[in-house]
Amino acid sequence: MDREPPVRRSPVQPRRSNGIVTKTLTVPQITEDDHDVRPLYTTPVMGSDLDAVATGITHLQHRVLTDYAVRAHTIGTRTIAVRIDAHTTAGRTDWRATPESLTYTPITLPTPVEDTLNALVQGYGLSYAASDLLADSHGRWYFVDLNPAGQYRWPENELPDLGITQALAQLLAGDPERPRRNGLTAAA
Repeated sequence: MDREPPVRRSPVQPRRSNGIVTKTLTVPQITEDDHDVRPLYTTPVMGSDLDAVATGITHLQHRVLTDYAVRAHTIGTRTIAVRIDAHTTAGRTDWRATPESLTYTPITLPTPVEDTLNALVQGYGLSYAASDLLADSHGRWYFVDLNPAGQYRWPENELPDLGITQALAQLLAGDPERPRRNGLTAAA
């Protein structure tokens, strides 16, 4: 009897449910009746809300309770990642909601997570992408999204020595790259 080969599991875990949230698919803002424009961040969805979105395009996902978020910038074969700690309830649901409550720290991704991101970016034929990840208290990592046009200056405003701009400039200038991990040159 032939056996199927074992399935290789990704180090990035599927989302575990602790409710459902909705996220905007476009610019995260909404115009109110009084014409005020306000941001629309990740929002918890109650079961009764599902009827209201049943006939439109809606992005729903399981809510993940995490310790922190990570923005990882994959530039060629380099990954430069920033840990984002939110210090408010709203910020822990969507760190963009309370930027004044955030702290940023450079972080080294676990090798399997970084390798998975690099394979994803290369699989799409991209040279640059910004990925959002979540990490929980059990050391599980969750992939949120990959943005091939993700903004990168805001983490460098907080961490001027991060090196994203320099890495992008080197990539655009065609400088040959040596394999790198989290912005550090690998041993030759």
